[in-house]
Amino acid sequence: MQPGPKVALIDTDTAADGELFAHAFCERQLGPLIGKRSWAGPVGIAEHGPMLDGGSIYVAEFGHAGAFGHSMIEGRDPQLEHSVAQSMRRLPPHPAALPDRPAAPVKTESP
Repeated sequence: MQPGPKVALIDTDTAADGELFAHAFCERQLGPLIGKRSWAGPVGIAEHGPMLDGGSIYVAEFGHAGAFGHSMIEGRDPQLEHSVAQSMRRLPPHPAALPDRPAAPVKTESP
């Protein structure tokens, strides 16, 4: 089965790692970058404890608002909607079918 088209989405609210991902995606010419120019600034993050494997979870917690203190998204995200529509247009018209389910294993025979 052929891998599907690669598309990266970027938003004016993208920051920090999202900026790095978008840059690397373009540098490696993996596919189109869809969306609007981001503000190129970090979003405040905070650590939320250790993981079982010794890693940590960092969560973006500090967003931003418009000039009058209102949310900039207001319940919908036109950039995301446009990006999804662009990505859907790039999908093949007839996706590959799933393979048939393999036969169940025989569990009554001893090794």
